[in-house]
Amino acid sequence: MKSKYEEGQVWKYKARDNEKNSTITILKVEDNVIRIRINGINVVSKANLAMNELRHAPIDIKSLDASVMEYAGLSKQALDLSGYEAWKKAKGGVFTITVSEIVDLIQKAVLS
Repeated sequence: MKSKYEEGQVWKYKARDNEKNSTITILKVEDNVIRIRINGINVVSKANLAMNELRHAPIDIKSLDASVMEYAGLSKQALDLSGYEAWKKAKGGVFTITVSEIVDLIQKAVLS
């Protein structure tokens, strides 16, 4: 079955309350794993450093389906796959939680 997700697509998703304009960009589609960039987030560290995007997050298709709300067009940014290459080299895992839960997890990690 062909995925509804294609490289370069931008989607609105069920974002956290303080990130209602946040979107995701599809970077790469591989079977049941979709590589996304999360744009327009508001993650702040203990040192008060702000992060406004997560450049690479591998997510399973079911979790992405549970997150997206509507298609928002095509990205005007180049698709940077450097995060994907680092993930592949490290033999990283795949998120099986929603996109907003991924952002929550990142927020908790930078505050620890």
